[in-house]
Amino acid sequence: MNRSVSTAAALVGMAALASAAPPAAGPKVSVAGVRVVGVGYGEDGREAQAFNESSGVGLALVVQSAGASGIIAFDDDASALEELTDSTGKNLLDDASIWPFPKLTKDGKAVIVEMKARGIPAAGATEIHAKGKLALTTATGSKPVKVSNVALANDKTFKLGTGVVTLSEVEATEGQTTVTFKGPLQVFAAIRGMKFLDAKGQPIETSSGGSGRMNDVAMASYRLSTAAKAVTIEIDQWQGMKPVVVPFDVKAGLALSQ
Repeated sequence: MNRSVSTAAALVGMAALASAAPPAAGPKVSVAGVRVVGVGYGEDGREAQAFNESSGVGLALVVQSAGASGIIAFDDDASALEELTDSTGKNLLDDASIWPFPKLTKDGKAVIVEMKARGIPAAGATEIHAKGKLALTTATGSKPVKVSNVALANDKTFKLGTGVVTLSEVEATEGQTTVTFKGPLQVFAAIRGMKFLDAKGQPIETSSGGSGRMNDVAMASYRLSTAAKAVTIEIDQWQGMKPVVVPFDVKAGLALSQ
């Protein structure tokens, strides 16, 4: 293998295009970036690696929404990189993976999903070809829903949509209250954001304590600048949510140093 060819595949001079895109009415997929890294040097090939990355091909795809719908979530478990070859026909689909944390724009109009595999294009290859599918959730907008007089106490609950949200880890100290909300994953997936109001309907200063999930249970923690025993919660809920599986069939051309 020509090492200079495999290691010098650069973003500079890259020409990338998507083919066989979904219909115009649905999300559109195109190539946002590509990276090719040759084998490393030194002990176990790990002491010196180009871009501080392991050898192989990295591919970033951008999905852009159409019409009024916006992209609100990405499901890496239901997505797949099914084929990855170079222009010589060499199979590059070795130890392929999709990064589960995409880069989503605030307006929901675009999301970049990154994936990689360990295969290295053959000397003289001029492009890579990738096929697979990306699983997304889209929504048409959001709408605020108020839940009044929610007691800030452990094990208190309130109904939201078809599910029940439970309060836990409630702790009040020095005029501040921390609280964690837990509930079904499908219920939390419909939440765009939460605001807290006092008895006069005024916003309570709030900071996020993080969020997560365990199996099918989601959770979100907040710190509220209040010692009140109860608050009104204004929940911004996504509307018109719909799961979408977007197939992709793309080619990325590379400018290679000889």
